[in-house]
Amino acid sequence: MVSYLTPIMAPTPVATRLPQPAKTEDTINNFLRVESGGGGPSGQDQVLFTISLILHLYCPNNQESQGEQLLGEALAWAGNAQGTFVRHPSTEVDYFVTYSRIGSLATKMADPQVALTRFRGMVYWTIHGVPRAPL
Repeated sequence: MVSYLTPIMAPTPVATRLPQPAKTEDTINNFLRVESGGGGPSGQDQVLFTISLILHLYCPNNQESQGEQLLGEALAWAGNAQGTFVRHPSTEVDYFVTYSRIGSLATKMADPQVALTRFRGMVYWTIHGVPRAPL
């Protein structure tokens, strides 16, 4: 998901972890964080797997409208991923997104660990997995 959204959402940074800037660094920027929401087999054949992806958009408190709009854009692109290949950056494996849908729209939620406004949304992707060999 990070490799899929990074070029689309540029110049907004996309990662799985929150940045840890130096205390003197300017951190008043938008930031998109991708979190796994879990998933499992979509059918009995275990060829397809549905995964849920939670998107968090952090923005300065005075830019809530822009933050909500950016997360809406990220959700729209993620919800429109059906029919694309997404490369996993560490394994160099391409996953084919056979189905994608938006699970929830941008919702404003406080994050006690970050002094920025956070919007959260969710998407579901059904991807091809490796079929299990019969026993």
